[in-house]
Amino acid sequence: MSANTMAAGTEALPKKRGLWQNAWKRLKRNKRAMVGMYIMLAILLLAIFAPVIAPYGYDDQVLTEAFQSPSLKHLCGTDNFGRDVFSRLLYGGRISLTLGLIAVALSTIVGIIVGAISGYYGGAVDNLIMRCMDIMQSIPSILLAIAIASTLGGSMVNCMIAIGISSVPLNARLMRGMMLSVRQNEYVEAARCANASDLRIMFREIIPNAMSPMIVNMTLGYAGALLNAAALSFIGLGAQPPSPEWGAMITAGKTYITRYPYLITAPGVAIMLTVISLNLFGDGIRDALDPKMKQ
Repeated sequence: MSANTMAAGTEALPKKRGLWQNAWKRLKRNKRAMVGMYIMLAILLLAIFAPVIAPYGYDDQVLTEAFQSPSLKHLCGTDNFGRDVFSRLLYGGRISLTLGLIAVALSTIVGIIVGAISGYYGGAVDNLIMRCMDIMQSIPSILLAIAIASTLGGSMVNCMIAIGISSVPLNARLMRGMMLSVRQNEYVEAARCANASDLRIMFREIIPNAMSPMIVNMTLGYAGALLNAAALSFIGLGAQPPSPEWGAMITAGKTYITRYPYLITAPGVAIMLTVISLNLFGDGIRDALDPKMKQ
């Protein structure tokens, strides 16, 4: 066989796709996941461009227009201070989405560090850390978040901290399991033979190769963080008035629920659509990154 023939045959071979390319290809075939992604993108764009889209300021008060039903002038009606509910909904998306994102990022980062140390060193260190995680996990996450938020005081920053800390055990256990699975691979042994430090092995060799399930868990955990943030705001431990956070909007409207149900319908639907879209997208990412799935 000539060299030209071999070269032509080599060029004819399909280029091998990487993990993320294959995952994206499988994700695009999942219609429910794509619907969830498009809904979430729409919600993000509405929140980002709230100053452009919102017809009024989120705290503009016109007392003579209080409790107006939904109309062309006020798409979602007005509240007891005459504030436009639709405008507050758009601005509230910025707060709710940011709050949930920072909370889940905090829990993921802390969980990765704690789980990596536990899984890498094992022994007494692993036993001590996991027992602490057992104690935290024995308390429902929302109750733990309420306890932390009530201790720190009601504010958005404390709300993010409370939700983040309450979600650490799940992330730590997941990372620990991945550490135990990955640390025996050949490339980790090669790094040890090259006298690489423990930190380098953990953060350069093991953690990057254990991130797929963490990304899936972060996507699904985002939905839970949004719900917990809304719950904390609902009981007064999250965003404070006049902040248009979705949970706080439901709290403000619950007094008038029988006569003006639209006051809680709009933020309730926003929370529902966001959580459903995140769950659909998260399930799709989980299936796309599953190594058992065929290309």
